[in-house]
Amino acid sequence: MKWSIVIPTWQRADMLREHLRALESQSSRDFEVVIVCDGEDAATRVVAESSQTNFPIQWLFHRENQGLAAARNTGASAASGEFLLFLDDDVTPDPNLLTEHDAAHASGEEWPPSVFCGRIVEERQAPFRSKTDEFMQKAWERSLAEALPLDGNPGLSSIGPEAEKSAWFGLNCSIRKSLFDRLGGFDPMMRSDEEMEFGQRLYRSGFLTRYAPKAIVRHRGSKDMSDYYPRCWRLSGRLDVHRALERGERSAQISQLGDAGRAGLTGIASKNPELVMALASAAEQITNLTGSHAAFAAWARLRHLGEYWSGVRETGVSPKQLAELAGPGRPILMYHSISVPQNAREATYYISPSRFRRQLAWLQLHGYTHVAASDWLKKGPRKKSLLLTFDDAYEDLHRELLRAVEEFKVKPLVFVVADRIGGANDWDAREGLRERSLLSLDQMREMQRVGVQFGSHSLTHPLLTKLSTPELLREVRDSKSKLEDALGTPIEWFAYPYGDVDRRVRAAVLEAGYKAAVTTDAGMNRWQDPLALQRLEIDERDWLMDFALKLSTGRNFRRSAMMRLGRSNGG
Repeated sequence: MKWSIVIPTWQRADMLREHLRALESQSSRDFEVVIVCDGEDAATRVVAESSQTNFPIQWLFHRENQGLAAARNTGASAASGEFLLFLDDDVTPDPNLLTEHDAAHASGEEWPPSVFCGRIVEERQAPFRSKTDEFMQKAWERSLAEALPLDGNPGLSSIGPEAEKSAWFGLNCSIRKSLFDRLGGFDPMMRSDEEMEFGQRLYRSGFLTRYAPKAIVRHRGSKDMSDYYPRCWRLSGRLDVHRALERGERSAQISQLGDAGRAGLTGIASKNPELVMALASAAEQITNLTGSHAAFAAWARLRHLGEYWSGVRETGVSPKQLAELAGPGRPILMYHSISVPQNAREATYYISPSRFRRQLAWLQLHGYTHVAASDWLKKGPRKKSLLLTFDDAYEDLHRELLRAVEEFKVKPLVFVVADRIGGANDWDAREGLRERSLLSLDQMREMQRVGVQFGSHSLTHPLLTKLSTPELLREVRDSKSKLEDALGTPIEWFAYPYGDVDRRVRAAVLEAGYKAAVTTDAGMNRWQDPLALQRLEIDERDWLMDFALKLSTGRNFRRSAMMRLGRSNGG
């Protein structure tokens, strides 16, 4: 059997009958159906005893209701198919649903492994009970369209916090059974958000989530969405605490926990959700009386925050625990060469030794602590801690970093282009920069003895997203092994050349065994994916005021202002 269709159900026998009749029209016949009734349900037992289908079917019954995640896991464990397709009992599958999922998997590359999400079309079966309910339904339909993964999503936008927040896997999604088992299935403790949490694990594990737009199910919704979603929001607050405290998770999906007590509406809601809920109630009344979209937007924002933080408080977690969970934002600084720039172009990459030393003196004066790369991912908040990184391994680092280690106790991480050790920066010629010498192996070993650590910057500094899969894996894997053999120490960090990265490149870095990877995306790090860490680029143009603002905010105000000024002047 190639396919197993897993369908959880409970107390919706009539909908289940319709679903089973629709499955009889599938154009593909190589499948079984596994029905999991999640609790005692006499009407569903009648369906099980009386149903006659033209496909194999298993009926499994939980003694008591355990939730959607547990029911799906039970069905997956009993499935005999090579692939799993998860459906719900209140959908109608199109006749070619299974054929389209099968074709999607057949068209994908063997590596990295892919999962597929089909299309969900809403066909509401009940009238709206209020304007808030109507607007919430429309908002849900918009979110469905926005949540669908985009094939070929380019560059950095396919990884990082926004990609991780939207990662999901559930209704009308398919996966190879062996991969599902490898990840341990859905978290049975999750009585809501189980699809988001499993999607986040898929993302972190290097899977590609792709869209199969012709694999369609039609959802026969009938819930009062303005009542259903607030209940989910409250449960999300409780479950985020579970994910953070019990599972030790730190991800963009639950990063809202880190906003407790901060300024703004979120901070108010974390301290006084009852007040925010009262304001939401007023906004709901205005929405239902006037049909105002602005009032609805206010209701959705206020009610979401109020319910979420009420759920967080119901767990008994203390403000101190939440503060410890969040920890401070930690900057990683990105440098290249410590040498006097010879032109304006070089000033965007290089920094003069005198300016670099002034920055280190400023860090020392203001109580910053330098953290070694080997300690960076260890748990626990460290206020005013930072990591200095240097891309490309220019030869000038030998002199300047040895001085900095002795005088300022810095703990630098230098990213090396492994096939260019002792050579020259041939990739920079394409950027219009002059030829420069790179660190030799003897220099690297001398630096290593005083505490300088090294990471990989690939073999040859190519655009990784443009490479074939064998070329990509070679650049990532072989650079790691080559540096480990040369330096006699594990190489755990990777820097994406040019910041050029997508899901496939990230998967290659994960597969090679790196523990952390840095992008060129600007920002601080608190709940980041360790393979998509952000950095603050520092160069000759950064005055001490710019430097201080970057460290305190994670942003570059001066350059942003100059860009806006240039646009306003037609530049």
